Amino acid sequence: MKYDNLRNRTIYDFCDDPKILEEIAIIPKAKFLELLNDAPIQNGFSLLQLAEMTDNKELEKAVEKEYKEDFEAFFNE
Repeated sequence: MKYDNLRNRTIYDFCDDPKILEEIAIIPKAKFLELLNDAPIQNGFSLLQLAEMTDNKELEKAVEKEYKEDFEAFFNE
């Protein structure tokens, strides 16, 4: 699978397992997507959580690369 343009894709683009999606998103899909508009870094965190839960090393590397600066800034605040 191609893991590009991750800032415009969400966990819903990579997973259709309702149990996994519910565990990551916690709230209804519409509210979750609204939250991502307000806090885009949450998309990176949710994609990373999906990668870890599904043991998808390729997705994990792609997310870490795409959100590297965002994660560094977040944890250095």
